[in-house]
Amino acid sequence: MNSIEPLIAKIHALDVLPTQKECLEVRAYFESHKKGGWCDFGRDNGIYLMVHRELVDGLFDYIQSLRAEGPFVEICAGRGKLSYWLSQRGLPIVAVDNYSWDNVPRESHVVEASHQEALNRYNPELVVACFPYDIPIPIDVVTHPSVRHFIHLGNAGMNERWKSYIEEEAHIVTKDLDGVVDTYPTFDDWGSAVRASNKHYYISR
Repeated sequence: MNSIEPLIAKIHALDVLPTQKECLEVRAYFESHKKGGWCDFGRDNGIYLMVHRELVDGLFDYIQSLRAEGPFVEICAGRGKLSYWLSQRGLPIVAVDNYSWDNVPRESHVVEASHQEALNRYNPELVVACFPYDIPIPIDVVTHPSVRHFIHLGNAGMNERWKSYIEEEAHIVTKDLDGVVDTYPTFDDWGSAVRASNKHYYISR
């Protein structure tokens, strides 16, 4: 068996959590051995966020520090690996995806619903979104009356595109989570491997 295959299997498996170092080894392999490289691997397998131990630990600890009472929801969750492992750590978070992309594997613990349906159904205090694919999504989140915390894990481009909206809303306080929550390595909307720009938006009402 190729020595990289067990690491690739860890990335695919829902109930196995790779380390960041292992994800970087897989990225290096695809960049050096496969045409299309790392980005094609993510796109072909419906993987847009590399869920690894350091990401889960950092995000769990940060959410705990907020002392939010819940409910907790992850929208645009894909196969829900991030929420699965946050739940394993003890955070009662619901994973939601509308499965509009056919290449994303379906998992039984992920609720099939739109982000708006999830907001209205669960009335979450805290929402996590990884690479939301459409600008109205984060705006819908921060304007929903129940939401106090929005943790946006995504690329710098998405954050910049709605930065002007956030700057006009004085009741929304932005905190940069780079260095606190590490989503590297991952992919951006255009298929390039980038270091994501991660933000926490606190909505005071």
